[in-house]
Amino acid sequence: MKIVWLVVLMSLSLLVGDYEKGLEAVQKGDYKTALSLLKPLADKGDADALYNLGVMYENGLGVKQDYKKAYGLWIKAAQQNNEKAQYSLGILYDKGRGVKQDYKKAFELYTLSANQGHSDAQVNLGVMYYGGQGIKKDKIKAYQWLLKAAKQGDTTAQNNLDILCKQSPWACK
Repeated sequence: MKIVWLVVLMSLSLLVGDYEKGLEAVQKGDYKTALSLLKPLADKGDADALYNLGVMYENGLGVKQDYKKAYGLWIKAAQQNNEKAQYSLGILYDKGRGVKQDYKKAFELYTLSANQGHSDAQVNLGVMYYGGQGIKKDKIKAYQWLLKAAKQGDTTAQNNLDILCKQSPWACK
């Protein structure tokens, strides 16, 4: 039994090593290497690899830009509760990139991500509540989401809070 666990642990450490090497390759602009390291992990269902491979397709990094391909990868990662993939899918729906624009779907995805602490998703929820984009306007909820992101040091959230509190001081109490 110990031998089986040793083999499993060794396999996992190799996968983690490939993932880290893949991220390093992306950061260095070596997209060919990144693709060769991340794709096999994504094919095995690794949520982080799926997310990062999706980023490569979204931005055309070493591959032809393809929002639909990014979408397919991010769906698989989001189903594993990957908050970055949920946020990225929200962006696709919010902006109508590769999918039909759907603010309600964007709101749902941002909420999933924001509830896991993703500050950009929290900012986007605050903005959606502020403007009533896809949901009913609610400046108090806008304040609450922006405050959560601001407490994480998100400067966009801090700037939006300043604007919100100047325009609607009653919402910021």
